[in-house]
Amino acid sequence: MRGRLEPLFPLALLLALALPTASPGQEDASLPRRPAFARSAHEVLSGAFANFWGCDLEEQLEFQVTTRSGQVMRHVAERLRKRIGDRTYDLFSIRGGTDRRDYRSLRIQGRGGSDDLFAWVPDLRRVRRLTSAQRGDQFFGSNLSLEDLEVQFVERHEIVGRATTLVEGEPAHIVTTQPLYDSGYDRADFFIAQSDHALLEIRFYHVDALQAYKIARMPRADMESQNGHSLPRRMIFQDLESGTETEILFHSRVVNPPIDEGLFSKTTLESHRRLLRSGPGEPAPIQGE
Repeated sequence: MRGRLEPLFPLALLLALALPTASPGQEDASLPRRPAFARSAHEVLSGAFANFWGCDLEEQLEFQVTTRSGQVMRHVAERLRKRIGDRTYDLFSIRGGTDRRDYRSLRIQGRGGSDDLFAWVPDLRRVRRLTSAQRGDQFFGSNLSLEDLEVQFVERHEIVGRATTLVEGEPAHIVTTQPLYDSGYDRADFFIAQSDHALLEIRFYHVDALQAYKIARMPRADMESQNGHSLPRRMIFQDLESGTETEILFHSRVVNPPIDEGLFSKTTLESHRRLLRSGPGEPAPIQGE
């Protein structure tokens, strides 16, 4: 059962009353910048985001999309992700399916909210810049949106609740946030393992909704540990409104590999080159298996 969410502001008031008053010459920096509730939840969320999104990646993955009728569509993809300065570059190359063959996209994200998204459109045979409104578009026939594949930054979330629970018997935090940017969801619950900050589950809600409309699960049994990061080898996205499911299988992964910065360019989007040395259809084992 989900734990009870703790109110933010009453606790903040009690803490403010309990803190000693700064004497002359004592720096205000000695006082906490945010209430203890938010600070603690912020630390948990920061640890989870750093674990899941705070690394460079070289991945070969597969998307299996199950429609309401039970039909299964398969898309094989390669991915490169690299942090350059204060921006994150995310490059996808996707093969498989009839309408999205050789689809490629490049997302450039900054902590301050300055994002760019470019995609190779097979029908037009050219690269197009996508607008922020297109972030909610479904991704190659699945129930995923481009937003579901974005890197998340703590600075872009307001923490509105915290609780504890068990996920398949494992102690976990629940940190509830609201996005501080235009988003397709109103709030999200992040289920975070207490042992290693691994993301175990994310639930997405519409405005004022009590039940989540989409759930992303990352089973502990399908996780691997590499270079200090606990990452899923399998992710399941369930859209409870459409009755569809998308499963992401990670066939190979290298954490923090050397990646040529020049790959994150329009030239790569326009080319038909493979991003990884072992391409789709030739899965290499997950590191550590």
